[in-house]
Amino acid sequence: MISQPIYVQIADTIRRKVELGVYAYGSRLPTEREFSENFGVNRITVRKALKLLVDEGLLISSQGRGTFVSQPKISSGMDTIQGTSSFLTDMGFTPSSKMLHTLRRKAGYYFAKKLGIPEEDDVYQIIRLRQGDGDPLSLEYTTIPFSLIPNIENYDFSVFSLSELYERNGITLCKVKQVLSIVKLHEPQVTFLRCKEGDYGFISEEVVFGDAGRPIEFSKSYYSGRKFNFTSVME
Repeated sequence: MISQPIYVQIADTIRRKVELGVYAYGSRLPTEREFSENFGVNRITVRKALKLLVDEGLLISSQGRGTFVSQPKISSGMDTIQGTSSFLTDMGFTPSSKMLHTLRRKAGYYFAKKLGIPEEDDVYQIIRLRQGDGDPLSLEYTTIPFSLIPNIENYDFSVFSLSELYERNGITLCKVKQVLSIVKLHEPQVTFLRCKEGDYGFISEEVVFGDAGRPIEFSKSYYSGRKFNFTSVME
């Protein structure tokens, strides 16, 4: 059996301590010098171990301040229909939305094809920053047929969720078609999600279908790869 490099073994030990809660979320880790003395290795080896964990998103390195345990990734299932707010609540977060922009416009070819409506029909677009405990989690672009919800322009979507409005208007969600891709994040995503230019993240494109089998919502959401995992159950 080939043994792992020393820096990988050190990274495994630190990771295990994070998982066991020895190093809690938000806590500052020992310094490179302290780790070096504890493990009996040089600081270059410790630095490689810490970099491995930073690249995984388990740790955050702050220039001049030290290395900290990052927030655990949120695991999102791909096999259920669930609104973002209720999902975050189930995960123990206090959900909130920062309203960035709303727009009434013609569907055009792109949204007409996604929503199965004529190109000349109006659609309503909602752009929100979704947050958990005040921390930015996803940048969400949602488009629905304008006629779907009466007086939709009068709602404040930093307060109301689309899920609530669907329920109020007797709209039942039956299925969702989701395409998930890994992308490099750029502006404006990096600013809103507080990540670095070129960081890898997820882009989720979803078409939600109502009980009549027709598409009622198309959304495109960007997630930081440092904060989210996506899982799928296949039977």
